[in-house]
Parts: sequence; structure tokens; C-alpha cells
Amino acid sequence: MRLLTDVSITFFVLALFPSTCFFSFRIASLRCVTTEQCCLYYSCIPLLTTAFLQPNVRIAKLIQSKIPEIEKSLKLVTFLKAKEAASETTLTTRYNLADMLYSKASIDCASGIVNLWLGANVMLEYTYDEAIDLLSTKLTKANKDLEDTTEDLALIRNQIITSEVNISRIYNWDVKKKREDRK
Repeated sequence: MRLLTDVSITFFVLALFPSTCFFSFRIASLRCVTTEQCCLYYSCIPLLTTAFLQPNVRIAKLIQSKIPEIEKSLKLVTFLKAKEAASETTLTTRYNLADMLYSKASIDCASGIVNLWLGANVMLEYTYDEAIDLLSTKLTKANKDLEDTTEDLALIRNQIITSEVNISRIYNWDVKKKREDRK
């Protein structure tokens, strides 16, 4: 069993646990690392992938599915406000009751009020301007959250790749040292 030098452990620890990393882990007490420990760290990478990468992927997919709904609602409220400004009092439309089942409805555009479904069995009544402000804010926040989550995913992927490369470099360095010691 070969022990790696302090220089290589510093390199290894910095590769696995940079300051921008999500994991807060310190190996201050370690003076040297064996190749077996390198292999152990390498075996932890799938765990890190599961712990950090997959939840962010789920969050990104959830946000991506909500953005079109928010945009659709915003367009609809903007359309209703335009109809109110054009002095049209009613609007006849079809709405979806269930899969492949639609019904006709008459909407009173002159009232200037819209009901927004907020989730968790909560629906609130807003004026058109309030609804547009709320939906615009939610759309902006969703786009920013999606951008942040995408950046987090890229950072995690880069750190996993960097860790794998650095672990293999340390392992290869150790193999090279063993060959030199045999000669």
C-alpha cells in the first residue's frame, strides 16, 4: 500500500472539495492518502451524483413545466384586459372539463375581475392589472429559478468530471511511482 505525498493530497482535496462546492467537508487531519482511499473517494461519486444532481434535474423539469402554464395564463389575462378596453362585454369560449370533454362558457369581460388558481385548493380573485402583475412576477421568478438551477447543474457536472479526472491522475501517478520503485 503506497502513501501519497502531502502535495498530492492537497491537490486531491482541492479537486474534490473546492470552495465553490456544495459539500462542506474538510480533510484537515489527514496527512496522507492511500490509493485505496482514492478508490474509495472515486466510489463516492455516484452517491454525489444521486445526492446533488438528480434533485436539481427534477426541480429544473418542474420549473420547465410550470413556465408554459404561467405564460398561457398571462396571455389570457392580457387578452381579457384588451377585450375590456375594446368595450366588449362578453366573450364566448370553450373550456376543457376533462380529457376530450369541452363546454361552452360566456365570460363577462366588463367586470375586470379574473380568478387565478394558486394551487393547494386555493383560488383568488384579482383585477386584471393585479393578475398581470402577479403572473409577470411569477414568470420572471420562474425563469430566474430555471437559470439558477441550470447553472447549479452545470457546476455539479463540472465538479464531478474534475473529481474523476483528478482521482485518475493521482491513481496513475501512484502506479508510475510503484514502477519506478521496482526498478
